[in-house]
Amino acid sequence: MRNFLLTLLLTFSKIFVHQTQAQEKIAVIEKNSNILAKDVKHELNATKDTLILRSKRRMHYVYSVNSDHQREIDEFIEDFKYKIPIDRLSQGKHLFAVSYLQRKIVFIVRVYDPKASFKVSKRGEDVATRNN
Repeated sequence: MRNFLLTLLLTFSKIFVHQTQAQEKIAVIEKNSNILAKDVKHELNATKDTLILRSKRRMHYVYSVNSDHQREIDEFIEDFKYKIPIDRLSQGKHLFAVSYLQRKIVFIVRVYDPKASFKVSKRGEDVATRNN
């Protein structure tokens, strides 16, 4: 009985340890401070692995341009709320543009690997920079 309980305990601990190591990328957001951009809420969730876009009116289109000037997200959304998982994005700086009421709301998301050595500095919002 003791061996069975020990095996069961080790099995469950392995499952939980594996789930905590599953997150590979973390993001930091630089929000748009324009008064007209406050209608579109753009924020990261608590674990910083999902970008959440919310608005009172319908958003039409969202795209992102990465550091290599390539679009990684390019979607028509036509919704009030939209979630973008960070693991869909490559590492580096991403400029997001959300089409809303014939306006473009622009903000920046920086994606990095939490296992790498980074130094967090303060530039408006927290910005990740490589510590070399």
